[in-house]
Amino acid sequence: RSFANLALGNYDDALLDLYGLESILLDDPRYHIVLGNIYHKQNKNDKAINAYTKSIESSFTDDMLAQALLKRGLVYESLLKYDLANQDFINSVKADESVALQYLNPSFYDMHLDPQNSLSELSDILLESPENVLALINRGATYYVLHNDTAAMHDFDKALQLVPEFHKARDGRATINTTQQRYQRAIDDFEILIDTEQYRTPCTLFNLAVSYNGTEEEGKANQYFVEAINLATGEIDRDASNGKAYYQRGLSEDVLGQDIKALFDFLEAKKIMKERVDYHL
Repeated sequence: RSFANLALGNYDDALLDLYGLESILLDDPRYHIVLGNIYHKQNKNDKAINAYTKSIESSFTDDMLAQALLKRGLVYESLLKYDLANQDFINSVKADESVALQYLNPSFYDMHLDPQNSLSELSDILLESPENVLALINRGATYYVLHNDTAAMHDFDKALQLVPEFHKARDGRATINTTQQRYQRAIDDFEILIDTEQYRTPCTLFNLAVSYNGTEEEGKANQYFVEAINLATGEIDRDASNGKAYYQRGLSEDVLGQDIKALFDFLEAKKIMKERVDYHL
């Protein structure tokens, strides 16, 4: 009922319901996050910060900690306390970057639909708060969509200076270095990425293999092309409707000269994804 009242904007009623659960949920970080959300909606920012701080102190999983830090950072940002906000954003990335990347600003949703608007809004944020690592990663991605690799690289580099563990920024930088034929720099970043569960993907392995091809290390390149194929095959075995996995497998098969297999996978990817798929044969 508290969640229903919160969704309806009945914040006082939502608080009354939560207060009734306080004795049971006092040590539950999720309770304090919801409490903080309500206080923030009511512009009771000091109470919101206090609630999120309690959630941070009691969090027992990385994703809960990242969420509480992100939420508190957003309150600090709304109060123009940028140093405190940016430190929370950095710590949120360190705790769980997939949660931190939920950073909510309108431009995030416009990145592909209206990248110029996204760029304008993110640049305004960074003008006020140049070390907002989440705005940097979003603006870097927007520059990449706009094919401005130099500006994108600047933002990815700065994000990594602030948070060396920021894998999303490292992936963006490595991808640009591959397309710009700075292969050894790309290899250095991709080798770090494939040591993480999140980024040991057919896509990352393929890009790493392409980079090794660029340095004429054929043995290493073929090793990673084969591993990309095997990983994509595993994904297809788990979900035969995974069009992206068929496409990624086809890319590596194509480079290895497995033309018939690659053609089959590209056709299957096109059928599943119901959109244009480039043929590399």
